[in-house]
Amino acid sequence: MDQSIPLTLFYDGACPFCMREIAWLRQHNDKKFLSFVDISEASFNANDYGLNNDEVNKVLHAQWASGETLRGMEVTRAVYNLIGLGWLVNFTGWPVFNCVFDKLYMSFAKRRILLGSIFSASTNKSCPINGKKHE
Repeated sequence: MDQSIPLTLFYDGACPFCMREIAWLRQHNDKKFLSFVDISEASFNANDYGLNNDEVNKVLHAQWASGETLRGMEVTRAVYNLIGLGWLVNFTGWPVFNCVFDKLYMSFAKRRILLGSIFSASTNKSCPINGKKHE
């Protein structure tokens, strides 16, 4: 992991929805505060980062250069703050809201491949999730 880049974002390159978000984030990563690791690559090994493969495949993960790991919505808040757009998502971390948005994120995460396939007109791929294929 590059210590000069504050946050490494682990994303699923097999997920059309995820790929659209990553493409957008790359465009807004002007200050190069983010690095990106595709967990769908055959060479990816979560253990190399002190992470668990099953967990990384279920929930969005990021890791600070210090080694501290973020999961779920806290990743989204950190990423958007780093690219200067924290105001779009910071309210999701406020008391009362954080519980709701964390649960909404978990519901989304379980269905991300299916949702990505539905909303992505640019893909014909099927993507694995939980050992199943979705078209």
